[in-house]
Amino acid sequence: MKINETKRFISFLLVVVMLFGMMPTTTGVVYGADSKTKQVEVGRQVVLSGEEGNNHSWKIGGDGKAVTLEYLNETAIITGEIAEKSVTVTHSYKNSRNRDVSETWTVNV
Repeated sequence: MKINETKRFISFLLVVVMLFGMMPTTTGVVYGADSKTKQVEVGRQVVLSGEEGNNHSWKIGGDGKAVTLEYLNETAIITGEIAEKSVTVTHSYKNSRNRDVSETWTVNV
C-alpha cells in the first residue's frame, strides 16, 4: 500500500511541475541594474530593478503612451503598449548616504 501512495504522490508532483511549465511567462525579465537598454514586446513585460534606497520615484520620458509603468520602491514593471517606440525610464531615489541619485534605462518596444 505504501508503494502505491508513493507512486501517486510522485505522479501528482510531476503534474504540478508540468502545469507550472505551461504557464505563460514574461519576456525580457531582467533583474539588477547591469544593462541599461531593454527590449519589450507589445503586451509583454520587463522588470527593472534599481538600487535600494529611500524616496523612490519612477518617470517615463519620450512617448509615454508606448509603455505603462507600475512600481514599488526599487522595482518597476514596464509593459509594452505601442510597437516601434523607444522611451527612457528614470529611477530617482536617496541612497544610504541620503544623497539624491538617479539611474536611467532605455526601453525599446
